[in-house]
Amino acid sequence: MSMEDLNAWDAMLQVCLARALDDGGDATHVLNHLTSTIASTHILTSTSAMHAVELLLSHLDVWSNTPVLLGFINDTLVSTY
Repeated sequence: MSMEDLNAWDAMLQVCLARALDDGGDATHVLNHLTSTIASTHILTSTSAMHAVELLLSHLDVWSNTPVLLGFINDTLVSTY
């Protein structure tokens, strides 16, 4: 992913999170859904997966309610390092 791609993903993520909160939803649900989608389409050792981890972590507020995201982060870091 280029920096332009990351900026576009970050902007999209901010819109999705804001919309979820406006609709009475939960940001954790949005993060878990996006994580599942990313995990199913990217190789965990790819640079794109690491950028996705960094981006998702920057929007994470509550650790205890995000098992999908934490699993993806763990698997990506273990695979990469």
